Amino acid sequence: MVNTISGTRTPLDIRSGRAGKPISVGSYSYPLDVAFVPSRATAVVLYTYSGQVTLVNTRARRALRPIKVGSYPAALAIVR
Repeated sequence: MVNTISGTRTPLDIRSGRAGKPISVGSYSYPLDVAFVPSRATAVVLYTYSGQVTLVNTRARRALRPIKVGSYPAALAIVR
């Protein structure tokens, strides 16, 4: 789940039904969407206003450096 105003992503444990500790992915960059790459334990967070995505290592709970993708992106899709 992405938290737009706080600039965080909150991991959810589907088995327990509990939210984990939020992971900072950049304050006020307006994260709008998140997609997952399960085979790589990676979440991809999309920022509409800044035109960036950030990869988050879900095992290490760390966000990597943002990647510029263009003006006002609105959705993500992971294709294998």
